[in-house]
Amino acid sequence: MAQFVFFAADQEANIIRLAVDENFNLSPNTDDFLKIWQQPLNVLKKVCEKNNQNKIFTGKDYTQTDNLIGILLVKTEHLQDKNFFFNLSGPEEYVVKCQKSKEKFAHLRETHHPLRPKTAQNDWYFPIITIGLPDIMEIYEESPGLDFEGATELGYWKTNRQENRWKYDLDLAPQIKFLDSSIWHRYVAYNESFSDNFSRVVEKMYTCIEWKLYKSVAALSTLEFQCRMLQNSTIAQFGGRGHHEAVTPFKFHSETIMERKVEKFKTFFAQKHNNLSLNDLKWHILLVDDYADYPIYTPSKEATITKMGIIQKILSDLKGVEIKGYTKGSSEIIEQATNKLKLPDQTFDIILLDYLIGEGEHHGHKAYGHELLLELSTSEDNAKFNRGPSGRFWIYPISSFPFAFADKLRQLNIDGSDDRWHISSGGDPISTPALFQLNFYRLLMRQISEYFLHEAALLRQFDRYDNIKDLGQWCAAIKERINAVEQSVRMLATDRERNSFFAETMEDFLDGQKDYFAFFERIKNWLRTFSYYQEGTSPEDYWRDLANISDDFPPSSYRNICEYLKEKAELFTQNAADLLLTEMEKQESIEFSAKSLYFFPSATPVTRSEITALNLSVNYLKALPSVIKQYNNLKVLDLSYNRDLSYLPASDMLAHNTELTELNLQGTALGLAIRDNTLIKTNKKSATRKLLEHIKTYNERLQLSYQRQIQNNSETLSVFISYAHQDVKWKNELKKHLKTLELSGSITVFDDAQIPLGDLWDEVIRTNIEKADVVLFLLSADLLASDYINSKELGNVIRQNHKKRLIVPVFLRNCDIEDHILSLHQGLPGTGYKNPILSSAYQHPDDGFVEVVKGLREMIAKRNLSPT
Repeated sequence: MAQFVFFAADQEANIIRLAVDENFNLSPNTDDFLKIWQQPLNVLKKVCEKNNQNKIFTGKDYTQTDNLIGILLVKTEHLQDKNFFFNLSGPEEYVVKCQKSKEKFAHLRETHHPLRPKTAQNDWYFPIITIGLPDIMEIYEESPGLDFEGATELGYWKTNRQENRWKYDLDLAPQIKFLDSSIWHRYVAYNESFSDNFSRVVEKMYTCIEWKLYKSVAALSTLEFQCRMLQNSTIAQFGGRGHHEAVTPFKFHSETIMERKVEKFKTFFAQKHNNLSLNDLKWHILLVDDYADYPIYTPSKEATITKMGIIQKILSDLKGVEIKGYTKGSSEIIEQATNKLKLPDQTFDIILLDYLIGEGEHHGHKAYGHELLLELSTSEDNAKFNRGPSGRFWIYPISSFPFAFADKLRQLNIDGSDDRWHISSGGDPISTPALFQLNFYRLLMRQISEYFLHEAALLRQFDRYDNIKDLGQWCAAIKERINAVEQSVRMLATDRERNSFFAETMEDFLDGQKDYFAFFERIKNWLRTFSYYQEGTSPEDYWRDLANISDDFPPSSYRNICEYLKEKAELFTQNAADLLLTEMEKQESIEFSAKSLYFFPSATPVTRSEITALNLSVNYLKALPSVIKQYNNLKVLDLSYNRDLSYLPASDMLAHNTELTELNLQGTALGLAIRDNTLIKTNKKSATRKLLEHIKTYNERLQLSYQRQIQNNSETLSVFISYAHQDVKWKNELKKHLKTLELSGSITVFDDAQIPLGDLWDEVIRTNIEKADVVLFLLSADLLASDYINSKELGNVIRQNHKKRLIVPVFLRNCDIEDHILSLHQGLPGTGYKNPILSSAYQHPDDGFVEVVKGLREMIAKRNLSPT
């Protein structure tokens, strides 16, 4: 049972011991400023009675009991006062003031100059629970999130920070985390959770009392160091304003916040991944410390628990963590450790390494943890050392002074993470158990993330490449990152051969995650197909493919990754036609030069009659649709340097675009065909109409010319390709693959790109459909949405079909044809419309097109087709 002694801060921020009787009542002589604490004392009485912790210490000599816990009651105004922290930390001048005072000022801590003789014993120190009104430990937070937390949790942290802005506005002294920084100091907010939190902290402190930790040299040294740091790590004032206001103790942390984060880690480790959890993993630990198996050192030699015992109790929730080796005694620690690291049948997955590790090689010389690192890297027989996972030593510092190890490594220019080792952030298991536990979990997660990229880890990896602006480079970077993880997984076999228990259990865990690797493969394939995205075209097929991937895998693990990839990929897929429509809705004169516009939007804005100028130069237009006639107030049309532009609906434009004055066709295929430099760029209405008349006549002449050239080749099969113009690139790829059949004389291939300029498209297409033996429909959502293809091309095919004509849907992009008439016909490739050529089902589009050619050859032979 703990005994409580109560203190409070007065109006001058001095520490006063409160006179409290065994019924938790303040003395009637208590100053009015301090009587406010009677209500919290009543609540404390109920808490203590519930937990059988109701004993009040009423004596004066603190050394007479070993189970004291101090309760310090403070107002918010004290947390704003740097003098309060100065008094609490016990500088010598304040101690002298307390000793001379008749007002019963108390000194809870006392620091001494290290070069002066000690004037007091330290063994009367007791832990202190500070009780204040606001829950303040979350402010000045060191990190917004944990290793497994993604954007949602980080977003919550930002929101929470904003909602708690009032706490920052209190202008609290940044030293506040001193009040919650170790087993010596814990802070409990007086709020709705007060009773539970207070009981939990008392239980932890009483455990430390039973273990005699408050009498250990490690804990006393930590307390002395923290108090000295609190007093001396501020800067004197120079000038009216400056660094003295901002530079404050920065090496304090909150044990309460660390405990909250540890609970999140425990929840994450318990989550199931295909009926397995990270709690199934196991680690073998080597403890390198001169007091590994000795009772922790106290001047009175009262303690019985060892540092190894403390660590095992702290990590008891991690059933797979086992200390399989430790150094004994206080001498030759480095030699003992290196010998254990050379054992042929044992590999240690993690090394717990203290800063001071006993006697050195020479009398009076102390051995230090960094000397072991130097031995591991410079020893002549270092090839005999069994390194841990990924071929590295995984070092976890357990110094009583957690920053000493890192500071010493920086002095020695030793990098904390390289090919030889990974040195994590550490913690003292005696004085800062929550910090020790949290950073240990983080080290475990660092190892796990070498092989298993859970959702948040994978997204953080992808975030590295946010600044890449080139589509191909972005896709390649993410694929290479995934490849690196897969390579690490393959290295597990090597680690297992070195007897790494972690590697063995990690392999078992990954063997149960078949969808993990299948998901990676699908994502890599998707990235490969997406890298072929043609700027300015619709990306909807790629989004459908991502949605299919998400649907094929457990949503809790992978849906956010697919959504993330879509969000980032959308930056590369702004549809130029949609952007043009947006511009048309805003203004009458449109500047849309060099915007990667591949087709003019068939939809038209409501304000089309108000548009007077269109500059569409330096794009990729091949034709203008007849919808241009609806822009009846258009005066300027610049189509220059659309190099493949070969068609204008001249007849419609002559009838409807009567206001057109300027027309520029320089640098276009149509301009080259006209061969009249006086016509291809006009700036008068009469000249423009003359140019359109010329194009109309030219189109009609070419149409008649092409009709005379149409021949029905009786020796080969005629293949007609129907496709949406958004898929022109892939139509051309298909034709390349069909070329082998053409060269063999088996087929001839026709598509609308072979129609000469000026020909009547409908007539030519109808004629070629009539004579086609095979009709290939290059399936995509754009094709199914095309009114022309459905009414003209597909309509003609169905109406004119006969027994031997072969109608073949070619699954190019994701689209649903279950209710479409084409679903009645066998399609290619055989994987079906849910796994089209441009999806993650294929490593490369060529693989899909090859299957199409093979399947087409087999279908022709099976049907025994002959030319019509």
